[in-house]
Amino acid sequence: MTEQDILDNAPEGATLYAEFIQSNLNTYAQKWGDEFRFWDAELNEWAFDGWWLQSSAKANFRSMSDIKRIAELESERESQKQASKWAQSAQEQAHSFK
Repeated sequence: MTEQDILDNAPEGATLYAEFIQSNLNTYAQKWGDEFRFWDAELNEWAFDGWWLQSSAKANFRSMSDIKRIAELESERESQKQASKWAQSAQEQAHSFK
């Protein structure tokens, strides 16, 4: 899943994305006081309990704002690549007319 996919699929209110180390399960999270609430995709709601409680100590938490910035940088890089290809193509065409 790309950073943009993570953003596109985030439920309202998500501030974190949790990647669980010893499983292929990932979910969204919110800091709620001194605890975390996790997104339960099956129930389509935020919950304090669930499978993630046994895994939360083994999770990498990523800030949604960091993910957003990475997605922006990736998009900018892709735009720059396209502009560079266009400029190179235009330069090659200009040389072929000489």
